[in-house]
Amino acid sequence: MIVTRRERFEPKRTNEAWSMDFVADGLTTGQHVRALTIVDVFSREALAIRSVSAFEGRMSSVSAIGALRSVGRRSGSSSTTAASFPAA
Repeated sequence: MIVTRRERFEPKRTNEAWSMDFVADGLTTGQHVRALTIVDVFSREALAIRSVSAFEGRMSSVSAIGALRSVGRRSGSSSTTAASFPAA
């Protein structure tokens, strides 16, 4: 079997590609912190960091879409957005 790979997409300017992911960490107090990050792939600028407290629980897809829309209104829309989320 022959497998062909597509060439990796390399953005040439800002707002051409964004990356979004959830990050998590633990504090010395035992509390856990989660945040949704949205980063411009070309400039590596953090366009948004939305934290989720232990009281709020999980961030909903509505909240994630709201964060993307907010960044889009402020920075202009991206032509490509890549996301990496853990399996539920």
